[in-house]
Parts: sequence; structure tokens; C-alpha cells
Amino acid sequence: MGGQRSGNGPNWLIMTHTPSSANMTSLQSSKGADPSQLQPGKCFTKDADGVNSLSGGWVDCGDHVKFGQTMFYSAYTLLKGYDAFPHGYDDYYSYDYAGYVNSGDWTFEGNKGGPNGIPDILDELKYQCEFFIKCAPNASTFYSQVGEGDPDHLNWVTSVAMATLPKTQGGQKEGPRGFVKNPNDASMPSFCAATLALMSRVYKKFDPAFAATCLTHAQYAYTYAKAHPGTVAAGSFYPANAKWQDDFASACAELYWATGTASYKTEALSYAANLGNHNWCYNYNNNDDIAAYNLAKLGSSTALTLFNSFASTYKAAVNGSGLYTGGDASWGPLRYNANAAFIVALHGAYNNETTVNTFVYKNVDYILGGNSSKSSFVVGFAPSGGTSAVHPHHRNVYLIDDIMANQNTMTIPTKNRQHGYMIGGSRTVPFTESATNYQTSEGGIDYNAG
Repeated sequence: MGGQRSGNGPNWLIMTHTPSSANMTSLQSSKGADPSQLQPGKCFTKDADGVNSLSGGWVDCGDHVKFGQTMFYSAYTLLKGYDAFPHGYDDYYSYDYAGYVNSGDWTFEGNKGGPNGIPDILDELKYQCEFFIKCAPNASTFYSQVGEGDPDHLNWVTSVAMATLPKTQGGQKEGPRGFVKNPNDASMPSFCAATLALMSRVYKKFDPAFAATCLTHAQYAYTYAKAHPGTVAAGSFYPANAKWQDDFASACAELYWATGTASYKTEALSYAANLGNHNWCYNYNNNDDIAAYNLAKLGSSTALTLFNSFASTYKAAVNGSGLYTGGDASWGPLRYNANAAFIVALHGAYNNETTVNTFVYKNVDYILGGNSSKSSFVVGFAPSGGTSAVHPHHRNVYLIDDIMANQNTMTIPTKNRQHGYMIGGSRTVPFTESATNYQTSEGGIDYNAG
């Protein structure tokens, strides 16, 4: 499993991909690719800082960069969902997808995934946590990004092909890609610590040794975050997090639940006054919601009041169909519907509600095709008699390395048709897809997480 997976969910799409000789010849002559560096089914295995490997992990928005602003937040959100609702996660496949590969049947309905006794979400989180362990190798070192946005965005090719290109074209022909080391940031290492601490708790029954390793590196990330108060942006690609204290509080809370050490609880609760209403929606740079939930569970009445207000605000911000209208209505709007639904669902769990909240149901149902057009915004997940997204802004889905190809006429190969990728979409239907309109047709790990 060399290199990266592109986002969360079953991602067999790149495992056996080999660019055609014609496409590699074209990339060699026009972009300076080195065909001798091709690794079928693998990409960016050279990512490293000297002898310290930085390979693996999820990449972002159908691209091939690992941006910490979305990566650490998304992993924690996904794992927190499992922690709150473990009964909602199935076991269809094994960690290496061998059942699908061996059978040639890539559908969930085919039941060829080869369950391994571990919920699939934890298989994905294990893959990501293996990378997070590399991000926090000790208490004074932290890696927040691997790859660079500008060169990565130059060529519409798979990650397997892009890895053979020069660095100026987003590849690693001459050696490892660039990375961001030791940022003056506490938000990203806090989310890293929170994820690893939570993973150490939920994965212990499956693999105690790996769980223990996660906890060790969670404490490294926590120590790094504590020594670097502040937040930083990822150049022009992602802004700095709105604050760091909320994320640090979540890290402390998770370390308390993982270890039982009372000082972590005390430290977490000391940040209750730093939480506030961001007047937006839970997303990668506004995280007071999840911190309020955590501190409320630790007994903070201040945090509980704030958490209640978030849930109330989201449930009130709806149109006549019950669809959430907050967040950004033009750039990836459905991520905010998913995120708001997630927070309201957590609120229901906190209050031991025994029925699904109408707000949660209507927003998730709309995304999955419960609308007048029966249009699902998740690739390969169509309602009966309806359709699903088929033109996502995602380079690996199509397995095409022809840089002259028309992106809007590309078709998804059979093994990727149930990719499970949620696009930004629209709050109105009918909706017309365009792979080149990334504001509505790209997705992202942070889109899918909620």
C-alpha cells in the first residue's frame, strides 16, 4: 500500500493502476516525466525528511497534497462519529481490500469485500493514524503538510503518473516533495493528538500494541501543541484555524479518556472560557462545536450552554424543506449540511435521544438523493430510480493520464463507480455536474467527514 489514498472510504481505485505507455511518452516529452520511476499502484513513496518517511496518509480534494488544515480535523471528525455511533459502521472489507481485488467484484452488493472483523471506518483511520504517527515522531517535531499546492494543481493525471514528474510539475522525479515542518501552530497537532488518543482507546481491543503506539505519539503531539500556541495558514490554500484553544481542549479531553489521568481533564476544562460562537458552521477552521461537546461531557456547564446554542442555531437555519442554509452556499455547500447534521446528531447522543432528529434525517437524506430529482451527491450511491454523481472533480477516480483529455467527458471505470465520494453539490435541484467546476463538483476529506 505505498503512497496515498485520496480521501476517506474504500479506495481501491489506484491500487493496480499503471499509466499507458502512450500517456507516459506524452508526459515525458511535454512535462519531463521519468517513466523508469513508475510504481504501478503506488505514488509518492519518496515523501520523506531525510531518513524519516512521510509517505502514506490521505490527500485532499482529489489532489495529491496532504494539507494539515483539513487532514487532522477530518480524521478526528470521522473517528468521533464512530465513537459516538459505533453501531452505524459496517465491516465490508479488509484492510488491503483483498476480497474486492481477488474477486474482481467492486460492488458492496456483491459481498466480496472480505470482512476482517474490524469496522471499515477503523481500517481507514488506522491507515491515517499510521501517517499521523510519522507526523509526530517526538515531542519537539511536527509535520503539518506534505506536497505543494501550486505545482500539484498543474496537471490532471493520476497520482501514480504525477509522482514521475519533476517537482515543478507536482512530482518527485528528483527526490522527496516539499513539506512543512515545525509550524508555529497548536491547532493541527491538537487534532493529531486528539485523533491518536481516541484511536488508542477504540482500537485497543483489535490491536493493543498499535493502540499503545498511538497513545505515545498522541502525547508527543500534545506536548508539541502546548509549546506552540497559535495557528498558521497553508499559504493561499487554507486559512489559519480561527483559534487553537478549542482544539487543544479536545486533545486534553481525549487524552483524559484514553489514560484516566485527571490532570488532562483539569487542563481541558480550563479552556471552557475560550470557546465561543463562531457564527458560521462547524468545519475545518471553526471547531468550537466539537470542543463544546467534549467539555460538556466532562461536566462544563459553560460548554454545554454553548453546545446547546450551536444545535439550536443549526436546526433553526433551514428552508421550507428543512434543508440547512448556513455556511457557504456556493463553494461546497453540502459539506455544511453534513457538518451541521453531525453536530446536531452529537447533540442528540449527548441527550440520549432515541429517535433520529428530523434535521439530521432531512439533510443527510437530501445528500443521498432524497430530493425531487432523486439525485445523490455521493459517487456510486444512488436511490432507487435515481442517479448519483458521475463527474467528480477528482483525478484518481477516472484513472486517466491523458493531459489533453476533456475532463467533462471522462467516465468512471467499473471498479470506481461506488467510490463513495461526496461532492460539494447544490442545495437546489436539478443539478448539472461539471468536473471542471470545482466549487460544486470537487469533494474533500473535510466534505465527507461530517
